[in-house]
Amino acid sequence: MDSSTLVIDSLDPLINPGGQSAHVHSVSGGSAFAPSMDFGLTQTSKCTTFPLIDDKSNYWMPAVYFHKNGKFTRLRESVFKHKIYYKYGTNANTPDPERTEFPQGFRMMSGDSNLRSYDESMGSGGSQLNWMCHGGGQKATGFPKGFTNCNGYLGGLAASMRFPSCWNGQDFNKDAPLAHMAFPINRDGMAGCPEGFKKARFPEIFVEYWLDVKAFDGQYGADEVPWVIANGDPTGFSFHMDF
Repeated sequence: MDSSTLVIDSLDPLINPGGQSAHVHSVSGGSAFAPSMDFGLTQTSKCTTFPLIDDKSNYWMPAVYFHKNGKFTRLRESVFKHKIYYKYGTNANTPDPERTEFPQGFRMMSGDSNLRSYDESMGSGGSQLNWMCHGGGQKATGFPKGFTNCNGYLGGLAASMRFPSCWNGQDFNKDAPLAHMAFPINRDGMAGCPEGFKKARFPEIFVEYWLDVKAFDGQYGADEVPWVIANGDPTGFSFHMDF
């Protein structure tokens, strides 16, 4: 499902509840998004940026900036904005009856804001972080290069990432935000979850974050990487998402 942006703000109710977050995020979902949240608050949303009006969840990820001559300009979301996919299938492309819905108040993250180089958690068995210039086709785990624009029918710079789907039954802990979830070994039911993470297997959430970079055409060379994540990362490896 496609979503517009609810707000751009320095808030992160998972990692910095009740206060200002360390960097700016792009937020989509229910209108009740706030510095501190619980399930009851989400249900007070009067509207949502998603077409499924009963889904009052929130999703957020760090903003991305164009950097040149010491100036930072935030990249605006493209017409494709946030794309959220819920995947229920098995390796045989049939519905998985062992996938269960998220419990009320469930929270999780994917990615690591501290990373500045490739980590195995980004690979095929992990978040599958990918950046792609959808004009020239260049892609990489960190920011790609080899282009001077991302124009085309499906133009724009986009990040994609999946969330883990195997749960150990514990609550989210902001001091160890990735500890209660694990990525599956394969797509087939509970057997596909690693040991210790078989309390439940949820639908796999896959997110695309599309950015419009057309305004910066001709302002960077093919061997340059002018993009910076809001946390100060010029590599792209620290991209992360919250749910």
